[in-house]
Amino acid sequence: MSKSNNMTLWEIDQTLAYLLDNLYDEDGVIDEDIQKQIDALELTQEQKRENVALYIKNHRALAAAMRAEEQNLAARRRSVEKHAERLEQRLAASLNGERLETARVSVRWRRSETVEVDECAELAWDDDTCSRYIVYTHHIDKQALKQALKQGEEIPGARLVEHNNMQIAGVAR
Repeated sequence: MSKSNNMTLWEIDQTLAYLLDNLYDEDGVIDEDIQKQIDALELTQEQKRENVALYIKNHRALAAAMRAEEQNLAARRRSVEKHAERLEQRLAASLNGERLETARVSVRWRRSETVEVDECAELAWDDDTCSRYIVYTHHIDKQALKQALKQGEEIPGARLVEHNNMQIAGVAR
């Protein structure tokens, strides 16, 4: 896009939005030609910053709407999956191990093995059995760690780091 002296503010905003859409490549690297076109727009630094903030705000709203739609679709998917499972259980009970073969569908049975462990069975196991078959996982409790650090406790490799997080919001008029 070339710079034009008689562009309206709306056209400049649209141009900036287009340029921002194309500023980064797939790898997140800035396209220098696009950056030069942004720099060449006849907008004050404040106008450019305002437009970028509005652009970010718009993208965050779009992402939130997408996330909500993903959650709706996931809920619908889970509902459909549960319905299919219930119908499958009903069909299995009806077939009682028999095959079903038609022109449109084939239902067969195959043997499989699973391991079932009684609840609390590991309490009766000796140490050797426990060490061979129980897998422990760990995670760092960052909330407890934060409280300890705030109370002055020194913990090797852990520290409180203060960040300056930008917040973008509309202005009430």
